[in-house]
Amino acid sequence: MKRLKCYRVSDYYGNAEVVFAESAGKAKYIAKDSDQFEEAYGWGSSWVTELSVHRLPEGDGEYRGHEIMDWWDPDDRVFLVRELGWYCSEETDLQCDKCPALEYCSRKEEWEEMKNEA
Repeated sequence: MKRLKCYRVSDYYGNAEVVFAESAGKAKYIAKDSDQFEEAYGWGSSWVTELSVHRLPEGDGEYRGHEIMDWWDPDDRVFLVRELGWYCSEETDLQCDKCPALEYCSRKEEWEEMKNEA
């Protein structure tokens, strides 16, 4: 098996996945079947041509056996927050105190203010 490379696959609306694949083309096809894009577009659409793929060499060493990074995996979340600036949606804000990536989160101060006001 070839060494897998890390890619960010995204659409025009801000949906994105970080995947591991042998090439950019394969990254696109891995991402199209992910929960993120399946929920946004449904199965079997021709929308896959609207996806853009960007290489993330800083993520190559993060591969741990699964092709798509999982937000709920603590190690994946730390990478996504620290390296890409991702953060939780508002409905998960109450879980910030348990987040493994809190120290890297761009919303940390906002969450701490909200917590102190409560």
